[in-house]
Amino acid sequence: MTPLPRRALVAGALVLSLALPAASALGAPPESSGVSSFIVVTRPGVDPAGVSRDWSRSFSARVSFVYTHALSGFAATLPDALVA
Repeated sequence: MTPLPRRALVAGALVLSLALPAASALGAPPESSGVSSFIVVTRPGVDPAGVSRDWSRSFSARVSFVYTHALSGFAATLPDALVA
């Protein structure tokens, strides 16, 4: 195996040094918006659409999707005050 030219090593190090801070900034959690997102999985035989309607009324959940094939449940956002 032939050694890499010095310029290629310096260029590679420069690219990595510029990319790493950007990647860590992307992974930073967003500021709290007052709501948290969850996927709620229901037990087998329980109607996930019915449970999601109950949670919407009782807990102010905003249901974004009901799962009925790969799993039984739903995706929802809940106010942070209810999650603590």
